[in-house]
Amino acid sequence: MIVKIVTVYEPDPDGWIEMRIRRRGQETQMPEKLVDAKVTYTVEYDGQVYIVEHVPAKISQETGEQYFAPETVERIRVLIKSRRKPDKVIQTPVYEYA
Repeated sequence: MIVKIVTVYEPDPDGWIEMRIRRRGQETQMPEKLVDAKVTYTVEYDGQVYIVEHVPAKISQETGEQYFAPETVERIRVLIKSRRKPDKVIQTPVYEYA
């Protein structure tokens, strides 16, 4: 069984990472500000889609990309594999892009 998980990066304590940007042939470094937030984490596992609400994350103000601590991702993995009764169940439509 395969679990799709977002690649995790642990930012430095000040909440900044360096982002390399190419401008006019020159490579420069630009700080990217990350902010703490609670997000909704969605993952597909064993043919089902799971939604975990109120997950702590760091979000890039520049790109909107979400970063999760390794402990957070592991806790989600354990939660999903435990198959405990969910807090709620929703129905959602599925569309094929083609």
